[in-house]
Amino acid sequence: MLRIVKNTRILRYLALLVLITTLSSWPVMGRVRTSSFDVSYIWTSHLGKALICLKQVGSVLDYNSRRKLRLVRESSGNYGAIYDLNGDKASAMAVLQKHAELLKNTELDSASVVEDAGYHDLYNISYGLGPNLEVQKENYKKIVRILGREVGRNLVIQKTAYGNYALIYIRRGEEQSTRSVARRHSKLLRSVRLRAAIIRENVNNDVIYSQSLGNVPESLLKIPIKPEKTIRKTKVEKPRVQAPQENLSLQEQIERYVSDLKRTRTISQNDKFSCSVYDFTTGKKVVSINEDIPLQCASMFKPFVALAFFHQVKNGNMIYGPKSKAKMKAMIQRSRNTETNWVMRQLGGPAKVQDILKTNYSGIFTDTIIREYIPKGGQTYRNKASAHDYSRFLYAMWNGNLPYSIELRRLMALPNRDRVCMGAKHVPSATLVYDKTGSTAYLIGNMAILVAKGKDGKRYPYTLICIIQKSRRASNYTVWKNKASNIIREVSNKVYIDMKKRHRLI
Repeated sequence: MLRIVKNTRILRYLALLVLITTLSSWPVMGRVRTSSFDVSYIWTSHLGKALICLKQVGSVLDYNSRRKLRLVRESSGNYGAIYDLNGDKASAMAVLQKHAELLKNTELDSASVVEDAGYHDLYNISYGLGPNLEVQKENYKKIVRILGREVGRNLVIQKTAYGNYALIYIRRGEEQSTRSVARRHSKLLRSVRLRAAIIRENVNNDVIYSQSLGNVPESLLKIPIKPEKTIRKTKVEKPRVQAPQENLSLQEQIERYVSDLKRTRTISQNDKFSCSVYDFTTGKKVVSINEDIPLQCASMFKPFVALAFFHQVKNGNMIYGPKSKAKMKAMIQRSRNTETNWVMRQLGGPAKVQDILKTNYSGIFTDTIIREYIPKGGQTYRNKASAHDYSRFLYAMWNGNLPYSIELRRLMALPNRDRVCMGAKHVPSATLVYDKTGSTAYLIGNMAILVAKGKDGKRYPYTLICIIQKSRRASNYTVWKNKASNIIREVSNKVYIDMKKRHRLI
């Protein structure tokens, strides 16, 4: 009888223990377990698109907000640009609405709230941080010597927000594998007293030293492909065709494509289309469609404003210091209107910009008219230029015949959301792009130098200017912009395919 009583007490004790353990695993009354959420701006298989997206978002945020921007990767392999909020859904929605207002004048219109799950941060390897740039350059050389050129291709020096210099191997790997590589590098670098550690990808730091500045080889920033003989307006010659497709020249292909767009009412019969393609390697104009007709500039005149400023700097009338450099970068890379107006005001206004260009570079700007600052809201319609003007400007810049040509090229090579490579499925991501886009409710355009890579390892540059101007203001700006941008991408596809046959490109 005593044994039964003892066993019953033990059973009750065990049952109570199981009940307590079970209850402790349940949510506490009134405290429901919730998921955390982030804000997502883009998901893409193209790493470059995600990075450019993060740069664009960062350009409109304050410093503390920029610190939360992350480059992440899904298990499927897609890259994501996110704001690492780790908040509840309501707070994520609030951030989304705030950022949507800040980004309303950009092409980033696909932001959303996402659950913080299914993706992970990406990591690089750091070899030290310090205030002395020259010391980091010496360490850079040591690392390349010991770890080899493969590491050197992705080795950069970044400048941090507090003015220090970080020596970073851009790996963008997951944490465990990156940690393993860092341990191996530390062992190899022991003889030069350098250590490697993993560091999360920081999209806010600017790369100031690498084998290729902004992915543009320094040789291409400094050495022109072909010296310019004379800059003057010439008669438009009919393109010489070397690589026909379906028995049509490249110009005929583009003309037929535009004709089909108008026939199917994708664009209006009254919409104006202008296109110019120049092959630097052969020295021949390949496409010339309405290239001498002045059309609205939108933001494509901003490099012209930069040229006017650099002209004054060359003559000692302006100083290109830290403030003007920051303004210039914002004007060209981010297409900021307020900074453009600031530069124009320093020069004396639109009329003065026009005077500098016409007086000193009349052979380039035969059809260009600069009449106005960019109004609030970006509705600028009075400034005009022709595709031929853009082509002559790019030619002169490429060949170093403009003041501060190298700096102009550097600014136009900074990553942005171009329409001639990004999203153009036949144009490889290895193609270097120097460009400026333009967008209004009337006009969408892109002027660019594309530097394609050949199978022989050489570079083959060519210009592409493509502009579409509506006869009437678009009723839906976003729909019009996306449609016209895709038309330009398709034209760029056709041009690249033709150039590929001419020069055996990759």
